[in-house]
Amino acid sequence: MIWIARTRVLPAFLIAFSAIAVGQHPADAPPTSSTQPLKFSYARRWRGCSPVDEPESGITLTTVLTQCTKKYDEPARPYISVMFEDGTKTAQVKIVYASGIQTAWATRCLAGREKCDQATGGTINLDDHSSKDHLPSYELHFADGSVEKGTFTLHPDCHPDVQCW
Repeated sequence: MIWIARTRVLPAFLIAFSAIAVGQHPADAPPTSSTQPLKFSYARRWRGCSPVDEPESGITLTTVLTQCTKKYDEPARPYISVMFEDGTKTAQVKIVYASGIQTAWATRCLAGREKCDQATGGTINLDDHSSKDHLPSYELHFADGSVEKGTFTLHPDCHPDVQCW
């Protein structure tokens, strides 16, 4: 008799649960990782050499803190790579410092995509950020109409003594 009662209760529970689940609309569903905007909360300075052995530098924004290794490796996607320009001022992104403005190229590389997207405009504010209440910030615009924006914690360069020949 207990077995019969259990078998009747379980199907009734499943039917009620299914009705509730079917009644949910996509707008009512909890956000998933694919619907939430990415937070590029970490940045690490970097220095390197261009293909013609000219010094270059920038920052890489990531969603997780990257660890320093002996050699420079591209971080796991997603990330935004920002390469500071040498002064020709043709790049689309402005870097704001306390001492002035510089330009840079920014490229967003997302997981699941083969190609990276170059920013069409935006600003990265690296002005004086000595307090924890005032973090560096970014707002980058892309050709598909998307905007990446937020604040980040800036971490030191893993390889500060790079020498270009």
